Amino acid sequence: MKAIVPENLSWQPSECGSHCVLLDEATTRVEMLELQPGAMIEPHSHKEQRIFVCFVRSGGALLYLGGRLFRPQAGQTFECEPGDIIAYHNDTQHVTRVLLTRVGHKEGDRVAAGKTWAELTASI
Repeated sequence: MKAIVPENLSWQPSECGSHCVLLDEATTRVEMLELQPGAMIEPHSHKEQRIFVCFVRSGGALLYLGGRLFRPQAGQTFECEPGDIIAYHNDTQHVTRVLLTRVGHKEGDRVAAGKTWAELTASI
């Protein structure tokens, strides 16, 4: 067993702020994301992979998943099944950290939803 200290990880820039890969095996990938204030990950889905999303620090960023809008708190976990539309918007003033476990992971599995955040959330 080893303790994982996020501040000691090798963070890389990403579309939402930064991320780091903790495990990358044949069909399973575990990564941590830091969503900066104002960051957004546009609506998308995955054809085959199932993703478990755990808000590990400073919850509160908005999560759109499967037609519903959530404001998760730190510690809450969500399951995104293949085909579910998922999106994030950190409308808070602090960094939100998310742990993703991707089961059935393979490159090129992401599909744009064809709608914007505003379009998906307008009727909620």
